[in-house]
Amino acid sequence: MNSNTEKMQTCLVCYMDILGYKSIVEDYDNGEKHKFEELKNAIYHAYLELDKGTDHKGTLALKVFSDSIIASIKYDEVNFQSVFYNICIAASTYQRVMLRHGFLVRGGISYGSFYQDDIMMFSGALVHAYETEQKLQKLNIPLIGIDPRIKEEKNIEPYHGSCVSVTKDTSNFICVNPFGRPKNEDEINEDFFLQSLITQSDTKDALKKKLQDGLANYQRKNQAVPQNEQDKVRQKYSFMFKLLHERGLTDTENLSQYAENYHIEIQ
Repeated sequence: MNSNTEKMQTCLVCYMDILGYKSIVEDYDNGEKHKFEELKNAIYHAYLELDKGTDHKGTLALKVFSDSIIASIKYDEVNFQSVFYNICIAASTYQRVMLRHGFLVRGGISYGSFYQDDIMMFSGALVHAYETEQKLQKLNIPLIGIDPRIKEEKNIEPYHGSCVSVTKDTSNFICVNPFGRPKNEDEINEDFFLQSLITQSDTKDALKKKLQDGLANYQRKNQAVPQNEQDKVRQKYSFMFKLLHERGLTDTENLSQYAENYHIEIQ
């Protein structure tokens, strides 16, 4: 067993879920194999990009199963803010790499008990992270949310462009910004995974095209799906277009009426 994970610890944990996974499995079972290969390639690329962070920091543990990836970093009371932003950037990197390959991701970040060995995982932090993801699912928000306890109990504020505040109906969440850039990289502690923040693959045109292609592919393939289900998927893509616009990376022409359901503020 891994000596770093063979005892119970307190950790920050990020739970991330790939959207549309069930459809990919159904397609594969019906003979359409290519989407599985695309998903496998995306997950491997995302895993390798996050693994760069473990080389830099040495504390990020990763576990992939089914449609989920769990990232954990050991809790540090003294340096909590630095550790918190490390896992936010890891989450942002994973979400952006998956988008690069045409997949949307939703998830949650929390902290608490955490045990992992070669056979099993046991974690209160994972439960809280999953519950945060489920709240975002109900609001149809395709981002990685931050457990409100982190701000309430740790008095942590978002760092520059690393997070966004999202309001829908009467609910408000602080979420990781997958398109975030630091205003001044010199101000960021060297513990951050700077090499994973933004790559040449994450240009305005490339990200916009991936969103356009993803929505077009869904609409072409799911014309027989009930209208309310189609609307939910369009809302997810429209939300991401709006977030890109708020970050100044894309044009307003691609925003649809569905984006009006959300209010986004860049922190």
